[in-house]
Amino acid sequence: MHLSRTTNLVVAGIACGALTFGVAGTTAAAVQQPAAAHVAAPVPAPDPSALIGVLSQFGAVGPVADALKAALATPPDLAKVTQLVATAKAALDGLTSALPPVPKSAQRVDPPAPGALLAQAIAQVKAALDALVQAVTSLDPAKILAAVTAAVQAAVNLVAGILLGSGLPVPNLPGLPGLPSVPLPPLPVPLPPLSGSGH
Repeated sequence: MHLSRTTNLVVAGIACGALTFGVAGTTAAAVQQPAAAHVAAPVPAPDPSALIGVLSQFGAVGPVADALKAALATPPDLAKVTQLVATAKAALDGLTSALPPVPKSAQRVDPPAPGALLAQAIAQVKAALDALVQAVTSLDPAKILAAVTAAVQAAVNLVAGILLGSGLPVPNLPGLPGLPSVPLPPLPVPLPPLSGSGH
């Protein structure tokens, strides 16, 4: 199997893809914002301590990467993958507990409120991890690679949700990449939507 050769590319995709997606999404949001029809009230400056707390939560993605690397081993160790997935879910639970409560009225709006969007992204990563364990159990290389690819996308969505939905300042580093000019191909394993349901 060639899975082991893709380990570094897949795990690196979490960090690189998250940065690109986060910056591109932020840029797109800024470009697509219509001109304000009225003068908004001044927004208080964010608390630096709160922003640092948000940044510290990126550690929740590290255990996900560990589980993905184990799944790409040749052959994968189901017991090890299962243990690492449990560790990753525990880290995600810690991230969930750090989120401010989202009012029910904000859970079904379109687009979702930042806190609700981040909670959905966490749930999406957990679902992708469950699918990863099922794929490793099957010992089918194609299913494992598809599950890893889906989990990478879910992790990117999570990091982007933290970047764009937690009050952090907009990135302003010169030379950051913009939006891709061509649409990305569909994922081999569908993920739960991040938009509000019930529409």
